[in-house]
Amino acid sequence: QIFDYFVLRIGDTLKKLKQKALDMLAEILGILKDALNPVIICLVEGITNNLNSKDPGVYAA
Repeated sequence: QIFDYFVLRIGDTLKKLKQKALDMLAEILGILKDALNPVIICLVEGITNNLNSKDPGVYAA
């Protein structure tokens, strides 16, 4: 359930919120590693929607 809301934050229109969510995702991935199997599909969908972001901070995150 947590990741359902997290993916919504990744897709948010506010650049700072989106950038912070992506930064936190990088930290979470390092901690959870193998336990991410149940949520990996929704996370990948949320991340790929941000790959073409024109905002350098969001793109770099």
